[in-house]
Amino acid sequence: MPSITLRVDIPCPGHAPLITSELRTIEGVEDVQYRFPNKFVVNYNSQITSKDQILALDVFNTYKALIIITNEK
Repeated sequence: MPSITLRVDIPCPGHAPLITSELRTIEGVEDVQYRFPNKFVVNYNSQITSKDQILALDVFNTYKALIIITNEK
C-alpha cells in the first residue's frame, strides 16, 4: 500500500489529533500514524485517492504540509 510522510507546521503536538482526524475523513486513507513532533505517515489506497487530494485538505491552508517521504509500493 502506498504511503506518504508529511511534515506539518503544527504549533505543538496537541494539534496532532486535529490533523489525524482530518486525514481520516478522506475516502481511501487507510491508516494515519503520528510521529513526534510534527510528522504524519499516511497509508492510502491509490485507486481511491491521491497525494494531491490528501494535500488539498482545508486544514493544510492553516497548517502547511510538505511531503518528505513517498513510498509507492
